[in-house]
Amino acid sequence: MTGQYLLSLATVHRARHDEAAEAAALTGVVEELRDHAASYDLRYARSRLAVITAKGATGGR
Repeated sequence: MTGQYLLSLATVHRARHDEAAEAAALTGVVEELRDHAASYDLRYARSRLAVITAKGATGGR
């Protein structure tokens, strides 16, 4: 019975470790996606600003 209990504890510990590693990996992915989104938003804003500025310089055409 003690051997089975220790095996069960080891299994639970390993599963929790695997879950923690997976959560850390997913957190890294989410942070990377946020960085890409921020970069995309900045490029889009610059693009829109250039279009608006160009329209202002040409009288709205």
